[in-house]
Amino acid sequence: MFLEGTRFTEEKRLESMKVARQKGLPELKHHILPRTKGFILTAHGMKDKVDAVYDVTIGFKSNGVTPTLNNVINGKACQAEVNVRRIPFSEIPTDSDEAISNWVHKLYREKDEKYEEFVQQGHFSGFSYDIPYRYHDLINWLCWMLLFCLLWTYYLFQLIIYGSFSTKMVIIIIIVILVVIFRQMISVTETEKGSSYGKND
Repeated sequence: MFLEGTRFTEEKRLESMKVARQKGLPELKHHILPRTKGFILTAHGMKDKVDAVYDVTIGFKSNGVTPTLNNVINGKACQAEVNVRRIPFSEIPTDSDEAISNWVHKLYREKDEKYEEFVQQGHFSGFSYDIPYRYHDLINWLCWMLLFCLLWTYYLFQLIIYGSFSTKMVIIIIIVILVVIFRQMISVTETEKGSSYGKND
């Protein structure tokens, strides 16, 4: 579960920390205050059904580009480390909603400290595993893309050369619409276009 409920920006963090101070909760440097109600319901429902939950923290290295869909599409590499911690479900206090809520805030305080360590050292501490490059995946992707692109390029070429004026105009309109839709999809993933967290509180 993504307990922060929104994408991170410094503005949202500052708004979140105002709430933390009002409620006497620990302030965080790298995270937004978690929203615990969803996890409380989930924890009660998962009790005696799962053995553990996994806490995942992602850190993007400063020597890479900003992790945006636009950069990925443009082939710009971003480097990241993923820290995964297995937490036995028996360690989660499910006696009351307040106990679960306090546990979540304690977890986020630990996550914040771990991320601060990543910022200072450039990597997470503990056991690490580097995922090797798998070139056969790239070759497989390139083959399918070449096949797909060649077929569509040939089809469009035939329509442009032998098609009527109205057919050509329809093709142009469709291409423009697809470009606009694609750009809107990219725009949705931009952090600045996220929710107005804290502005209505």
